Amino acid sequence: MRPTLFSAENTRSTPYLEATLLRPCESQWIYGIFDTLFLPCGTFTEVTELLWNSVRPTLPTRKKKRLPERPVVVMDDVHIPEEHKRVLQLGPKFCLEPHLRAIDKVALARSVSNKVKEEDKSRCITECVELLPRSEGRKKRIVSLDPAIDFFTNNGLRVLLSDKEGSFVVMPEGMFSEKAGAAVCKNFREVSEKPQEVVKKVRELLLRLHLEKVCSEVKKMKGSTMETFFSVKTHKPDFPFRAIVSERGTWCLAVSTYLQSQLSSLKVEDPFIIPNSSTVVDFLKGNVHENTSGFSIDIEDLYYSLPHDELMTSVKECIGNNDEMEFVSKCGISVPSFLELLFFYIKHTYVGWKGKNFVQRSGICIGSKVAPVLSNIFLARVDNDLVTGLDGLVQKVYRYVDDYLLLINSDNFDSRVDEVLRVFGNKGRGLTFTREVPKNGKLRFLDLQLSFQQKHVCWMFSPWTAKPLLDYSSGHSRLVKKWHCHDVPKNGVGQIMPTSYGDKFFRAGGNTKRRGVS
Repeated sequence: MRPTLFSAENTRSTPYLEATLLRPCESQWIYGIFDTLFLPCGTFTEVTELLWNSVRPTLPTRKKKRLPERPVVVMDDVHIPEEHKRVLQLGPKFCLEPHLRAIDKVALARSVSNKVKEEDKSRCITECVELLPRSEGRKKRIVSLDPAIDFFTNNGLRVLLSDKEGSFVVMPEGMFSEKAGAAVCKNFREVSEKPQEVVKKVRELLLRLHLEKVCSEVKKMKGSTMETFFSVKTHKPDFPFRAIVSERGTWCLAVSTYLQSQLSSLKVEDPFIIPNSSTVVDFLKGNVHENTSGFSIDIEDLYYSLPHDELMTSVKECIGNNDEMEFVSKCGISVPSFLELLFFYIKHTYVGWKGKNFVQRSGICIGSKVAPVLSNIFLARVDNDLVTGLDGLVQKVYRYVDDYLLLINSDNFDSRVDEVLRVFGNKGRGLTFTREVPKNGKLRFLDLQLSFQQKHVCWMFSPWTAKPLLDYSSGHSRLVKKWHCHDVPKNGVGQIMPTSYGDKFFRAGGNTKRRGVS
């Protein structure tokens, strides 16, 4: 019998085992075979294991309970047949194992052998080919995507991904065009300059800066404007769209790759930034927080709100705070030349939409390779300005991307929050901030739920979204599935207070079982 993890579980299991095993013990004693069975067993554990193995086959089997399928958001009362809805309920990360012909499987063995050392290639090919007959009797797919794709295409329906919920959203073509147009008009403005002229200008600029390698990469790119796709903000009223761009196949990809590699080498000094929520947990573990409360501040549309002039100043200051000579040596051009190329890039990231060309009104497009590093450089400058303004108002400040967590004294809470927001407004360099205060003493930040008590602060792992786990029947490799099984309990107990271990652990274990994991 496997050892139990918690005393509470042991308390529940012991009476059941005593009642269940009593009868087998009596029957074996009566028939005079007790000595024969139990003589080899030298410990209580071995006896219990033997009895349990004799009883277990007679117990009734229990069907696995599965989680309800993830919801599909259907807008404008669109009717979707149940068989197609079930396909969408599998979720965006569910994958199907591809069908491979026999010749393709043999070729796959050759591809695998290319990843090993030369002396092991022949043995690798032989072992791969020997495994091929075993795959012939495998079960065929139980799900087909083609009928669902044909249905949505023929009926003029659009399928999009929700922004945070991890599910699909279905809407008519007309509603999609309306919401997509609103998202484009909000963050972009139409331009009259032809994209081909921009490509010509960027080539001339790169040659003038002696960046021939980057220029050759630009010449390989056939596209002149970035493509736009959208996700649905299902957590907000009216389900607005989030506009995201793709640089693939355009000159922007070649230039942004070069810029991103140089900017990532800079060391950014930020007093508030954290890599994940574990930093917050470590702080709460190591301190007593009496009369402590908190609230969060969010930056509205961070990437699209970065002012270009302030952004360029922030990048210049960041380069100056690092080893400027080392930076120049690495990027191959002077600092003014680098800033010139960066400014040209952020001013000419053209997007094509319905035959027209657009450029972002300000900031950086979501989807650009340089957007994360540029936002960190800009916000580091803002955060350093906030340090002096928040001195004496807050106990601790943390920032992850565009979310701030501020721990303050619970006395005069409302007035302190208003004063902190005024400081953010004065030091924010044009950014717009929104706040969220605790509800019933509880506040969410990243994947934590903080509970503010009179004498202390409790925390628990509780993600914002209710994304179901990946179903075990998905076509992912066993390595991916094992990682999920290992990661769920780890998150369940790794970021909570010890007093809540039992409840959270069993909740995490139940989630894995209901997704088909035994």
